[in-house]
Amino acid sequence: MQFLQLHDVIIHPVLSGIISFSFLLGIMAIVSSGGSLVFKRNLKPAETICAFMMVLGMFATVVHFLAIGKYISSWGLRLLGYPLCMAGIYYLSRNTPRLLKYGDQLYKGFKSASTSNKMDILLLGGTLFLFFLCVLGPPTDADSLDYHIGFPLDILRNGGIVVSPDWFHSRVIGLGEYLNLLGLGLRSDNLGAVLQFSGLCWLCWLVINSAVNSKNHSFLLKLILSAPVLLFLIPNQKPQFIGSVAIVAAAISVVGVKKLETSTLVLALGSLFFAMSLKYPFYLTGSGVLLFICYKAQKSQRLMACIGCSIIFYLGFLFPFHLGNFINYGDPISPLLSPILSPDGYEYKKLRLLSDFAKPGFEMPWGLLFPRSLGVIPTVIGGGLLVVFFIGQLEEKTREYLILSAYCLMIVLLLGVGLSRYFLESYFFLVMGLGACQQLRTKGIRLYSGCLSLQLLGVMFSLVVGAYVLFPGALSFPLREQTMMSAAHRYSAMRWLHKNLPENSFLISDFRSSALLPRPFLAFDYGLLIPEHEQEIFKILESTPHVENHYLVTDKISQKHPLFDYLENKEPIAQQQFPQERRNPFNKSGTYSLSVYRINYPKLLSGLSKVEN
Repeated sequence: MQFLQLHDVIIHPVLSGIISFSFLLGIMAIVSSGGSLVFKRNLKPAETICAFMMVLGMFATVVHFLAIGKYISSWGLRLLGYPLCMAGIYYLSRNTPRLLKYGDQLYKGFKSASTSNKMDILLLGGTLFLFFLCVLGPPTDADSLDYHIGFPLDILRNGGIVVSPDWFHSRVIGLGEYLNLLGLGLRSDNLGAVLQFSGLCWLCWLVINSAVNSKNHSFLLKLILSAPVLLFLIPNQKPQFIGSVAIVAAAISVVGVKKLETSTLVLALGSLFFAMSLKYPFYLTGSGVLLFICYKAQKSQRLMACIGCSIIFYLGFLFPFHLGNFINYGDPISPLLSPILSPDGYEYKKLRLLSDFAKPGFEMPWGLLFPRSLGVIPTVIGGGLLVVFFIGQLEEKTREYLILSAYCLMIVLLLGVGLSRYFLESYFFLVMGLGACQQLRTKGIRLYSGCLSLQLLGVMFSLVVGAYVLFPGALSFPLREQTMMSAAHRYSAMRWLHKNLPENSFLISDFRSSALLPRPFLAFDYGLLIPEHEQEIFKILESTPHVENHYLVTDKISQKHPLFDYLENKEPIAQQQFPQERRNPFNKSGTYSLSVYRINYPKLLSGLSKVEN
């Protein structure tokens, strides 16, 4: 049977983006019609976003349970997703007159605006449009091609979840990856990026609708859209930005509410638990928002309803992951408890390698403000963080925003997380707090807004470059191939392997582009970096199929390598240099090496038997 590869499951690049957007419009159709039907009232903006997140979580949960039961198939996923795509197209056609009318109002407002306001509108609108072009392109970054897309593709190959202890990153997947799996079933590989873009649109819409004074709209939107970290998060299959928006929307829906309705409570908790099911870091910030929602529920005499809803959403969204991790790895939130469960063990050392790899270029707080080089600009929040100097302008009624922001900031700092993207919830709460103020003092604001405009221009320039690199991949298969060859992590090497390795071969690889590997593989991930744990590595190797052609694919090897003694020859049977593929042209330099070694399979089997005995 032919090994299923990423290019085997995708539809024409033009249709890929259409499918992704129509699917999300289908979710919106459910929210739009179901909101008034179920709750008997029109939903507020924050509640609408919460409903959108909650419904997304429900669909992802269905896919998750199908994967657990090994009932995954392409036709089954299409049966689940294509009706939603059709509903989305119908929803768009039905609302086209309204959208045209809204567009006409925007145009008239633009014509009557002052010159400075026109410049702001062009900057903000242009930024959103460029993000739109970027997300239509194929997945190219290492994280997306490793586990955000790679593990869903592996589920599709096997018809369900196959536990892979070798693949360290496969332990940290959440409901976001099951949405990516649904996307692959619908033959689209950019649903995750389109989802992040929808989160950006939702957040901008929430800011506009929550701001008390419309004169502050452009300033608040610049605080969001000028953050360079969005350059990394939005055109990405990593479900992080959408999780931040889900947490913020959950909190905003109950902020300032004196009498919390049950419907609002359900929507807020649904959005919150969906966010917490996406990535482990959301356990940190989400826990504070959960306590805040419980506090508001207790004041409204709905604490028991809050606890009951929390249990239901936990059982649906989070418990299956915790149970599976406990059964397979002895750690419900594997690998995060390894410092407690096995402080000297193999899992702990791999976790340390991951945390060391993720350290920012500068120490806190400078690493949030300044990149260490042009190539890592998308790792910082930038000048928007200086908004902290305007905290003194927050009014009494906005203190809840400040409390939420302070909690999110402290919990992330206490646990030593240094990456900018983990501070977004704290940052967004500050922005929302400023938006809730009736009047911002003009002293300093105009100068600061002008500086943000300059930063936004820098982001736009980066997006122009990004769109130039990524968007052609959304137009045709030949252009997609060119985009992948120039920008997709290790794509050139994987295509070379596909052309030069026998069909019936098995790869042992420490390359991270698992979604691009052209043969069945063992993803050693960071495991090969800890050669002293040879026994654990041989236990993992027991899962390899019994085929003669075993190859080790790596960028470098030494005598300390745990498989060095089992190589047929100590010199590679093939070695090739490739230019670095990166979508950031300012971070594209040098080459990397791919070395292929043939493994002496009988000798490897002998080594396995010794470990067993």
